[in-house]
Amino acid sequence: MNISSEVNRATFSTLAIQTQAQQVIANKLAKSQALTRASTQSAVNTDNWVGSKWQSLQPGILEAIDHLEVLAGRIGNIRTQVETLLFWQDQAATASASELSDYVGYFDSAIRELNTVANSAAQIPNLLGPRLDSDLSYTQNFDYDRATVAYADLSTDYYIVDSGNNIWRKDDAAFGTTLTQYDSSGVATGASAAVTRDVRLDSLSGATVGFTVNAGTSNQVTVTGATLVTSGLRIQDSWLYGGLATSSGRESARTQLQKALVSIDARLASINAALSEARYDSGIAKLNANAASSSISSNNLRQMIDLQESNAQFERDSLALSVAIDRNIALRAAYLGLLNSRPLGSLIDVRG
Repeated sequence: MNISSEVNRATFSTLAIQTQAQQVIANKLAKSQALTRASTQSAVNTDNWVGSKWQSLQPGILEAIDHLEVLAGRIGNIRTQVETLLFWQDQAATASASELSDYVGYFDSAIRELNTVANSAAQIPNLLGPRLDSDLSYTQNFDYDRATVAYADLSTDYYIVDSGNNIWRKDDAAFGTTLTQYDSSGVATGASAAVTRDVRLDSLSGATVGFTVNAGTSNQVTVTGATLVTSGLRIQDSWLYGGLATSSGRESARTQLQKALVSIDARLASINAALSEARYDSGIAKLNANAASSSISSNNLRQMIDLQESNAQFERDSLALSVAIDRNIALRAAYLGLLNSRPLGSLIDVRG
């Protein structure tokens, strides 16, 4: 019996087992790391989806914020024009005849400026003019809740329907406003007058009005028993307040202007509230998008730590296996040396 060869065969067998064991450890590492990567990728994909959804809300919200900021500025300009109207109404109380002529011109000019601001086509939708384009709305969150800012007319206008069913409309131009008569089919009849100079109030009771245009000329037209229809802030041109020449006319103007300020302030408060809500919605969308991004970073960091830990465990397991194998080989080598030594070697034929 050759003990040396048997020991060597056992050593080779041990090395084969070591190789197999190391392969098992390596396979275990690969499987563990694959599961870690798959789990992390699933979490990252979810966070990416959540983050992108929140980010997709931002353009609509930011557009609404810009729109509302401009809208608030326009309302402020309209308020300034009403305050200007109050100023000229107040000045008219102590004005001379020549000054009064100027003041009513300034008064009517301020009304035109107010309507220029309210009727601006620069903003779509225009939420302040006499015609409704549409409400302003945007998506607020994942539940697809929508915030809506409703239309409210802050322009001011009127028309008059006379006994012949003709309609007298005011037509604003850059340097003046005319009152023009249209027949029931909408065709201008040719009768018109500048509201600041050539229209005279004869009577006004509730919505029933009488007036004369181009008094003392060949184009004079006198209208009685007509119906006055107002809209928006319901502020009328100076002639409907008696040219601001009487205390009752000025008081009527002041009353309507004060009412207009109340409406404007209420509208501005609602726009500012909507603006605050939109800014809050934008902040929430940004916060959630950032949270999703942070979660992705955390998941990637956790994956890196887990992979490092599994690598370290692989090294520990491999080292433990190697140490065990080395000890086994050393033990076998010592045993072989003992068998080949004398006097034990003379008693046992180690060559077989």
